[in-house]
Amino acid sequence: MSPFGIWKSGTPPGIVGTSSYSAIYCDPIAWLNGQYIDYLTPQLYWPFGGGQDYGKLMPWWAGQTQKNNRHLYTGNAPYRISDYHDWNADELPRQIRLNRNTNVNPGNVYFRINNGVLNNPKGFLDSLKNHYYKLPALTPPMSWNDSIPPLRPTWVSVDNNNGQVIIRWGNDVPAKSEDGAYRYIIYKWPENILPDFNNPEYIYTITNPLDPDSVTDTDYNGYIYGVAALDRLNNESPVMTVTGSKITTTDVIPYDYSLHQNYPNPFNPVTNISFQLPKEDFVSIDIYNLRGERITQLINEIKPAGRHILTWNAGQLNSGVYLFRIKTSEFSDVKKAILLK
Repeated sequence: MSPFGIWKSGTPPGIVGTSSYSAIYCDPIAWLNGQYIDYLTPQLYWPFGGGQDYGKLMPWWAGQTQKNNRHLYTGNAPYRISDYHDWNADELPRQIRLNRNTNVNPGNVYFRINNGVLNNPKGFLDSLKNHYYKLPALTPPMSWNDSIPPLRPTWVSVDNNNGQVIIRWGNDVPAKSEDGAYRYIIYKWPENILPDFNNPEYIYTITNPLDPDSVTDTDYNGYIYGVAALDRLNNESPVMTVTGSKITTTDVIPYDYSLHQNYPNPFNPVTNISFQLPKEDFVSIDIYNLRGERITQLINEIKPAGRHILTWNAGQLNSGVYLFRIKTSEFSDVKKAILLK
């Protein structure tokens, strides 16, 4: 909800102006006290000082949301940098700093995005990119809606791939739908330190829901990677870690058999095929065309329990869809790979 930035004229002391309570009959304090809303975005479209002092209004709103255990995302007005108000270049950065120093304000909502942010008035967008929003971050979870984190990954591996590493992860324990992961956060830090996962400097990336369960990196020696699962409300699981200098490593014995989708896919002409075994077993992996004819065999031998990766070079084949099939004493599966030249 986004009410006027003034609840009632005279609240807090020294504030005057049109109020949401009297002018349009909106009572955001009642909404907070009744806990009918999850967050509040008061339209604080004023600078520091004067009868609508941002330096008084923002902390007052922060106090109201804090005592009702709700989030505050202030509405800020970068459009006033370039219109007739002609705000100076430091006005919005000062407001951001006050928000963060207040420590109960998780973020900002900017009005407007095109005329105020993307047009970079007086270098405001540059300031956001290079300083205030330089590092990735997560929206804080709303614990009153859901405080149960998803299951963490049960394994994380680092695989060498032509001068870079592929960090992969997965969960071999079946999860209820409400406990499942929506996306993942990947941390990275030097081996010789103990990281603080509340520090965004250690966030390597945050995946999107449609991304594959893997990321790549070229600067990996001497680093440790950690992967945590996030649900839709950003509740975060414990972190599963692996050392970047290790190649093809698995932290726990897999829960069951699995054949993973090749990576990359589509590919040209090299791709990786990974699989996991809960125990030592004889494994064969064969490549077929869509007519069911076997093209080649990648492996036909005993492998120990754990997670394994193979490289398939299809340089001699024509573009098309191919099938790769795994077979063990207790498991078989088939997946499609797309070769595009």
